[in-house]
Amino acid sequence: MTIDEAFLQLNRAIEQDATRVPRLSDLRESGPIEADSDAVLFIHCQNPAVNQDGRLLCLIVVSKNRSGRQGMFDICFVRDFSRFEDWRDHQDLVDMAEKMVEAKAKPKGGRSPWRSSKR
Repeated sequence: MTIDEAFLQLNRAIEQDATRVPRLSDLRESGPIEADSDAVLFIHCQNPAVNQDGRLLCLIVVSKNRSGRQGMFDICFVRDFSRFEDWRDHQDLVDMAEKMVEAKAKPKGGRSPWRSSKR
């Protein structure tokens, strides 16, 4: 069994919407890559503000996997050691991310975004 790795550049279109999860079509010259690769994974940081003490909450996106499932899973990148760790060991980052999502979801002016303005 041979393991080959390739690190590729994404096209510039992804920069227009940094919150969008990357996909295979975002790879430059992705035709041969899609055809030849057994697996394609992306590391995506949904919110760079969710970091503390050199740790960053990330998302691994499995866009292609010939021998398994595709999907996404959370992971924590620890910059000091240049390694990825289980996100469950970094609950403080998860709590921070959840608070940020809740703060974004709060309506302005106290009105619920789900409530219709007409009665």
